Amino acid sequence: MPAMTWVVFEVKVLWEKEKWHRIYGEWFPSSGYEQVEGPMIQVGPEIKVGRE
Repeated sequence: MPAMTWVVFEVKVLWEKEKWHRIYGEWFPSSGYEQVEGPMIQVGPEIKVGRE
């Protein structure tokens, strides 16, 4: 995997589509960063990680 700068958004409320709108519509334009093609990792209470 190539070296990249990563950002972590910790959301403590129910994840809704509006959160993506805020990240792409507010955070990216004001951060000076832009999204590049690469892996995206999303973890939440409804997503199981690891072996069962």
